[in-house]
Formats: sequence, C-alpha cells, structure tokens
Amino acid sequence: MSLNDDNLSFDTIETWKADSLKVFLKKRGLSTVGTKKKLVAIIFVASEQKLPLPSQHLNSEPHKVWICAEKKSGAVRSAYCTCFAGFGQTCNHVAALLFKKDAAWKSGLTNPACTSVESNWDKPKTKFAMIQPIRVNDMKIKKPHFRKQVKIQKETLQ
Repeated sequence: MSLNDDNLSFDTIETWKADSLKVFLKKRGLSTVGTKKKLVAIIFVASEQKLPLPSQHLNSEPHKVWICAEKKSGAVRSAYCTCFAGFGQTCNHVAALLFKKDAAWKSGLTNPACTSVESNWDKPKTKFAMIQPIRVNDMKIKKPHFRKQVKIQKETLQ
C-alpha cells in the first residue's frame, strides 16, 4: 500500500521513508521543510468506514482523519481532518484517533503477531539447557549397542 492511495483504512499502520512521506504531505498541501533523508514516520489513517465522526450532523459525510507521528518517540509531526477545525490540526477527530491508538497500544492490540516472533512453546527444558552447540567435525558419533549392554547386565546378575 502506498501513500498515494486515498482509500487507506483506519488500521493501516505503515512506515515510509522521507521521499514517500514528502509526496504524501505535498499532495495534501502541507509543509515538507525539515524532513531528513532517513526520517521514518508512522501514518495513522481513519477512513469513513471505520471511524465515522460526523460531529453533530447525522446525515453528513464522515470526516477523514490522519496523523503522522515519529516512529521512535511517538511525537505527532502533523495531523489533518476534513472538518472545518481540522485545518488547524487540533480538532476533536484528531484527538479521538490519538486516544483510540493509545487504547489499542495499552490493551496490547499493537503487539506483533505470533508468526512475527520466536515461538515460545518449543523452548528446551532445563535439563537440556546445559547442552552446548558444537561443530559436526567435533562430534563423536557411535552406534548404540543395546544387546551387548543387556548381555553384560545378565552376566552380572548371575
């Protein structure tokens, strides 16, 4: 999914490099001054299907909201909403989107998927934790002699 798509969904959390971010900001008439070549940002976009915020008019079209925040610090770099107050980047719709993302983070909904992390169900037991990996050339591979051990045990018992 690219920044040029107008139909981004609310749950889209994408990371873009500065060049793509500049295109996104220029398309919406926002300043791109101060962005560095290695700047990485997260864009949260709320579409009309997922976040209907028509303020007080029930029949009006829902507003489109997006927020650009720094990936490491979470500082909001820019925000936009299609409502009248949203042009100043400080409307209630922007705040609602920030609160929803904060609630999702606190409840653990933004944690990585189980397929994105190391499996924790097949970790070695404590008795096998002492085994250290070695090279195949250093291994001593022997054929087990189960019958000889059984014969020896029978002889010692008699």
